[in-house]
Amino acid sequence: MPNTKTNHISPGRHPKRLAILMPSRSWGGIERVIVNLINQLSISGIQVDLLLSRDREVPYPEELNPNTNVIDLGTYHKLSAILPVARYLQKFKPDALLTAKDHGANVGIISAELSRTNTPVFVSIHSSLSQTVTKFTRKFWVKHLYPRANAIITVSQGAARGLCTTFKIKPEKVHVIYNPITNQSLFHLANESPNHPWLLNNRSAPVILGVGRLSSSKDFPTLIKAFKKVREEMPARLLIIGEGEKREYLENLIEELGLQNDVDLPGFYSNPYSIMKKADLFALSSAWEGFGNVLAEAISLGTPAVSTNCPSGPSEILNGGLYGPLVPVGDVDSMAKAMKEVLVNPPNPESLRKAGLRFSQENIALEYQKIMGLSPSEDETEK
Repeated sequence: MPNTKTNHISPGRHPKRLAILMPSRSWGGIERVIVNLINQLSISGIQVDLLLSRDREVPYPEELNPNTNVIDLGTYHKLSAILPVARYLQKFKPDALLTAKDHGANVGIISAELSRTNTPVFVSIHSSLSQTVTKFTRKFWVKHLYPRANAIITVSQGAARGLCTTFKIKPEKVHVIYNPITNQSLFHLANESPNHPWLLNNRSAPVILGVGRLSSSKDFPTLIKAFKKVREEMPARLLIIGEGEKREYLENLIEELGLQNDVDLPGFYSNPYSIMKKADLFALSSAWEGFGNVLAEAISLGTPAVSTNCPSGPSEILNGGLYGPLVPVGDVDSMAKAMKEVLVNPPNPESLRKAGLRFSQENIALEYQKIMGLSPSEDETEK
C-alpha cells in the first residue's frame, strides 16, 4: 500500500482534491512546471496529492507548497505503479487525476479503469509526441490508450496538431494550455547577482545565452557555428548553461572553431534566471520542443530573444516573430543574421515582459481548473 503523508485530510468529504501522478527520474523543466502548477492550485484552495513513482524523490522540494500531500507509491518501474494508483483512487477518491509525462499517462488511464471509481483522468503532454515517439509500442499506447482519458492537455497548438495528425486523435479530445512559467519566485531569483564574470555591469562585450540539456534536440552546434559568424563581425560572448551527453562533442567543436575564449559551458545552474535577465540576447536553437519554457522565461524577464521556428511552441511564444525573429531549424546563416540584428537593435524590454504575462502561473492554473472541473462553485466564490 502507498506510504502516505496526509495533511489533515481524511478519505471522506472534501471540497476539491486533485491527484497528480509523476513518474520521474530527474528534475527538469517539466518537473518545475508541475511544481508551479501545484503551488498555484494549492493557493486556490485545492488539496493536491503528488503521487511519486520510480525514483520517488520530491522535485524542487524547497519550492513545493508545504500543503502538498506527497504520496510514495513504493514502486521503481513505471508499470508497477498501476495497482498502487488504483488502490489510492479507491481509498481517497480524488475529484480528478492529472498525469505528468508520457509514462504517467499509461499508468493513470489503466489504474483509473481498474479502480472502477469513475475518476476523471486528464493527460498532460509536455513534449511534441509527433517528434519524440518513434517506437511502435509507444505509438500504439498513444493512439489507442490516450483517447480513453477524459481530455488530453498539450502545451502548444503545434503539439496539439501533431498529436491529432500523427496519432489520429479527435481534435475535440485535445486542449491547449501553455506552461505556467512566470511567478514571484522567478522574478525574485532573476534579481539575484549573476554568478558569472562575463555579466558584470562594465562588460566588454554583449553576452548571448543558451539554456538547455546538451543533447541533440537542442542543436547547440548550430548556435555555436552561428555565434562564430557573429563574432567575426562584432565583439560578443556565448554562454550555454546545461549538462548532457553532447558536452565533449561541443567542447571539441568550440576548440575546432577557435572560440575557447568567447564560449563557455559552465554546466548546470540551480538559478539560471539571474544570468538570463542580465544577458543581452537569449538564443534558442532547438530542432524540436514541446513548448520552449526557457524562451518564455527569457521574454518574461525582458531579455531579447531569437529562436528557430521548430515544432512546437517557439512561434506561439514569439507570436509569429512579433517578439523576436524566427529562423529555420539548422540554418546557421539565418541564426547569425538574426542574432546580430537583435544585438544591434534590441526590442523594448517592457513589451517583452507584457508578452510574458500570457504564461503567468495564476492564469494557467485557472485554465487547468476549468478543464478538470475544479473551478470554485458560485457558493464557494461568494464565501
